[in-house]
Order: sequence, then structure tokens, then C-alpha cells
Amino acid sequence: MKSKKLIFSLAALWGGRTNETNWKYENAVTLLNHIKKRNKMDIFYGFELGNEIYGNHGHAAQIKPDIAAEDFETLRKLLSKYNKNWKIIGTDTAMDIGWTIDFFKNNPSAVDIFTWHEYPLGSGGSEDVAEKIMDPNFIEKVAKRIETYKDRVHRDFVLLRQVRGKNTCLAG
Repeated sequence: MKSKKLIFSLAALWGGRTNETNWKYENAVTLLNHIKKRNKMDIFYGFELGNEIYGNHGHAAQIKPDIAAEDFETLRKLLSKYNKNWKIIGTDTAMDIGWTIDFFKNNPSAVDIFTWHEYPLGSGGSEDVAEKIMDPNFIEKVAKRIETYKDRVHRDFVLLRQVRGKNTCLAG
């Protein structure tokens, strides 16, 4: 039987960070040292850095793509000191195509698995969620949005990857 693995989200705004400053990773070092000391490194699949703080749709912050790219590079270097097999998952924010393209231009290998948040029914609660989900046009709307993201982001990402010769993965 295969064991389950955890994905853990690291605090990217810890320590009074602003939109203009880089991630303060000292808290993550403390956590990773604790994980290593407790011999629990094998229970983790990977790590995220922050939640809904990137791009124009960030809630607690709107970290710029060049700064975020540097932060994810810092995360990769940090994690590689502990376990080279851990994955970096992100950016875990509402899709901002322009921001995402700039992010990957700054760091094509920033993440191993690219994720975003999608709220096709709108963020927050809706009294008619069941009705909207059952609407045959709903899935078409979602599929169209995903194809748009893949076309825009992936096309630019693949071209950039070919130019820089990097081997990374883009998944939605």
C-alpha cells in the first residue's frame, strides 16, 4: 500500500513582508529543521509558498512577478538542502495571465506543479450553487477558461523553455 504524502503551505508573508520585499524564510528553516530532527521528511510530497498573495488578484498582498520568482528560487535552494525530491507547488492564486507569464519569464523552473485558484461560480457562497453546477453550460464555461489559460500561459512558457533549455512541468 502506498503511503499518503502531505503538501504543506509555507507562510510567505511572515515577518512583516510587503509587496516590495522578498520572502523572509527563517521561519521555514525552523520548520524544516524540526521536520528533519523528528525524522519526518518522508511524509511530505512538497511545499507551497503563500496563498492568494500573487498578482493583481492577491488578497493579503500583490507580490510582483520578479520578486515572487526570486522567492520561489530561494525556496528551491532551501528545500534542496533537505530533500531534492520534494516538489514545489504554486502559485496558488487567482489566475492573472499577464502576471503568470512574467513570473515564468523570470524563473521558468520556479514550480514543479503550477496551480491556480478558480472560482467559476464566484468567490464566496452562492444560494444557487447546485443549480449552476447542473447547468450544462457551466462545464463548458470552466473548460473554456482552462483552455484559455493553457493556450496563453503554456504557449509562452513552452517558447521560453525552448529558448532557455529548461525542463520543467506545467500542470493546471
